[in-house]
Amino acid sequence: MAEQACAILASRESIPAQEIISWPILEDERIFPRGATEVLTAPVVELGQAMIALVCGQLTPAPKGQIWLYGTPEGRQTLGWEG
Repeated sequence: MAEQACAILASRESIPAQEIISWPILEDERIFPRGATEVLTAPVVELGQAMIALVCGQLTPAPKGQIWLYGTPEGRQTLGWEG
């Protein structure tokens, strides 16, 4: 199901905020796009694919002393982490 969702999202470059606001989530709750006029789908797809890889045990380990940061407009990044 997650792979199918990623494929559907990947078929679009972005989704207008007005469309997102129109989606009912729970009863009459809606998503609030925080002033954005559109949401780019590439970062969302990248995050979804990372979640799939994590669940399947196939997520590439982050470099030593770093963690992966997914879903940014610039794409996957690392973030320093002491843990």
